[in-house]
Amino acid sequence: MDDVRTHNENEDQLQASLFDGGVSAPESHIETETSAAQSTMSRHRSRRHKREHNQKEVSTRTAAIGAIGILALGLLVPSCVGPFLTGGSTGSTTLASGSLMKNLRESVRAEPMLNVRIARNEQRIELKGANRILVRSSDGDVNGELLFSPVVAQRNGNGITLRDAQGKVVNYISALVSNADPRVPHAKLTIDIGDASYPGSVLLSPNSSSAAAGLDAINEVAMERYLVGVLAKELPTSWDEETLMAQAIAARSYALHESLRRLERGGSVDLESTDLDQVYGGAVEIASAQRAVERTRGMVLVDDGELVRAYYSSTCGGRPAAAADVWPATGSMAFNSLPALQGSDRESACEDSKFYRWTIKRTRKDVETRLRAWGRRNKHAMMDMESLSSIKVYRRSISKRPGWYEIKDSKGKTYKLRAEDLRVALNETANIGRPGTNDLVRSGDFEVFIEGQSITINGRGWGHGVGMCQFCAQGFAEKGWSHEKMLETFYPGAQIGKVY
Repeated sequence: MDDVRTHNENEDQLQASLFDGGVSAPESHIETETSAAQSTMSRHRSRRHKREHNQKEVSTRTAAIGAIGILALGLLVPSCVGPFLTGGSTGSTTLASGSLMKNLRESVRAEPMLNVRIARNEQRIELKGANRILVRSSDGDVNGELLFSPVVAQRNGNGITLRDAQGKVVNYISALVSNADPRVPHAKLTIDIGDASYPGSVLLSPNSSSAAAGLDAINEVAMERYLVGVLAKELPTSWDEETLMAQAIAARSYALHESLRRLERGGSVDLESTDLDQVYGGAVEIASAQRAVERTRGMVLVDDGELVRAYYSSTCGGRPAAAADVWPATGSMAFNSLPALQGSDRESACEDSKFYRWTIKRTRKDVETRLRAWGRRNKHAMMDMESLSSIKVYRRSISKRPGWYEIKDSKGKTYKLRAEDLRVALNETANIGRPGTNDLVRSGDFEVFIEGQSITINGRGWGHGVGMCQFCAQGFAEKGWSHEKMLETFYPGAQIGKVY
């Protein structure tokens, strides 16, 4: 996406993204030190073998229906959850259709494990545990090393050097790190941009971009535990429980979709912990988030037998967007053409967002410079644009939200851009610097007024506007809406299925 996902406990943090992301116990944490480590290594080895096997299986099964159509062939099991409201105030209800669910093979029978990248290309990673940290080679080392906390990991050629608090040094090509004390279910990972605690194990490996690059850290975590960490970062956990439950189902749908997509491509990472995917806060203990995840365990959104890539963003501004207007929707991106992701002229309730409406002012020179820079970076004809003459809406969605714009220069040449591409172009940073916080174009829904050397942009909302609007969800909850009714509104025609 210039992706979905939003934010934190205060609204400024909540809206800081332009993607605008009881819980089951961690699996092995209460085992003995040896069995826990062996279990972790076994999952990593098994994952590699499964990727090789599934690569062939997925390519065969999806040849005719597109990458994530595999869900229609058997990754869902019949739903045994409460009804999905479809009738508004009439009270009529439906589940994911019996005939649909009956035809799906029961392929996913257990909660999946995810590999979430929590640090990328870091020069120094500091790990802390209660006392000692267990470090093992990721290729199946049985014994490993016990190191005293804190442990500092750094890149060393094609491998990793780890030094503990007593000066002990060990070297690995890549290393699995976990807390050696079985009573403490997570170690604490500290990098130079902050710190957080993570459940499960952490895989440290050299970033593959170059020999001079740093380290990556990947957290292996169970889906439901991961989702608690997502809810803690993607919206205020003080919000209504129905809002949190809607968010949990959307986030689970997105996470499963993206992990399957990366599995098909053979990657070793399922998700990023940033707003490139969903913001993930690690091992958080927030009761409201835990309840929302627990009450929706295993539930995802399906549309015509396919898993919905359930995008969401902060504030739609009253006009939801169509995924096919925001991102490519053919070939390997055909999932963006699902009817449930095309929006509707629906009710909205996001007026409480500080970015429901916004106005910014730029100079003509600033706008022209950013548009040309975006053109150069993307090898687009706009790199040679003359003086800016106008920016007008070229095409709108069913909700009247702009889907495409037409930019015209002083020579009469026109350039057509998707609304989100234009938003990104107006915020272009290459060799220019990021616009000030108060000067950001916050969505692709805006009007542009040019007067001499001054440009005024009046806009609606924050984020791409596809799928769930988080501020609308909270507004609907305050009106008494259930999470089922919210999801039916945000993803028209979608139904709830239960995968495990």
